[in-house]
Amino acid sequence: MWPTDAYMMGYRNPDKGLDLNFRPTDSSVSVDVNGCSGTVHMTINTWSYRVHITLEGNRNTFNTGWYGPDVSGFPPQCVQNYNATAHIKVYKKRFWSSSLLDEQTFLGAALEFGGTNVCENDCAGI
Repeated sequence: MWPTDAYMMGYRNPDKGLDLNFRPTDSSVSVDVNGCSGTVHMTINTWSYRVHITLEGNRNTFNTGWYGPDVSGFPPQCVQNYNATAHIKVYKKRFWSSSLLDEQTFLGAALEFGGTNVCENDCAGI
């Protein structure tokens, strides 16, 4: 069996009456992960909503050598940053258009890259 990416996500904003859940069975997700630039761009689509998420961390502030699971155990293979920024936009789809329902920016977000998403040899030699 080959590993595969699957995403279960939710978005909540009680002030706007938003309580959204996204599962692999009712949504599609496109992701662009770039550990070398410290960014993740993600778009989640359902019949009714589209959510854009951008996570950004300063590449020079990632802690290296964190342990992560793989088939051989828990080797050092992750980098982490607890001072990332998350930008989120939630759209309501209406036929051929969409309207922005909510936009938020969170400071001090956690961002981790592991496995093949780690830049170059960030965890080598540890």
